[in-house]
Formats: sequence, structure tokens, C-alpha cells
Amino acid sequence: MSSRLGRAAAVAMTVLLLQACSAGNDRASLDEHRTVGDSGSVVVQGTGDEEHAFPFASRHCAAYGKIAEFKTMVTHRLSRYATTRDAEFTCVRPSTPSDRFPGERH
Repeated sequence: MSSRLGRAAAVAMTVLLLQACSAGNDRASLDEHRTVGDSGSVVVQGTGDEEHAFPFASRHCAAYGKIAEFKTMVTHRLSRYATTRDAEFTCVRPSTPSDRFPGERH
């Protein structure tokens, strides 16, 4: 009887540890992108593509009252077989439609 209780306790501990690990992985996937920049530009690290990086860059630039404009993607080699891609954005002041298109007046 005690061996059954021991096995049940071991199974319960294993399940708890696996749940803790999976919850940690979910959290890591939400925080895996790091933004580095200032009021003029921002780099979103580890994004893979522009569309995925844009919300992070927009949030960063909005803190300075600016909007994000895509600049370029930069690929970094991590090891012989692994790479990562960072997206670079410029933070610019929003312009009025007449500033962008002088021929159109609203």
C-alpha cells in the first residue's frame, strides 16, 4: 500500500513540475523580444519579420509621441546552424496628410 502512495506522489509531483515548466515557456514566448532604442530609433530583437516586430516598435515610439517606420532587417549568426533576425525602425513625428501629399488639401 505504501508503494502505491509513493508512486501516486511521484506522479503528482511530475505533473506539477511539467505544468510549471510549460507555464514558464508560455511566459518566455511573450517576453522573448527585447526592444532597444531611444527617441529616434528602436531595434526589436529576435522577431524574424517586420510584421511581427511592428507592434513592439510602435509601442516604443509612441512613448515619445512618435510613430514607427520600418528601416531594415538584420540577421545575426548565433552558431553554425542558428541565426536570429532583428528589425530596425526609425521613430518619426507623425505628419499631417497635407505635409505628406502637398497636392491634397483637406
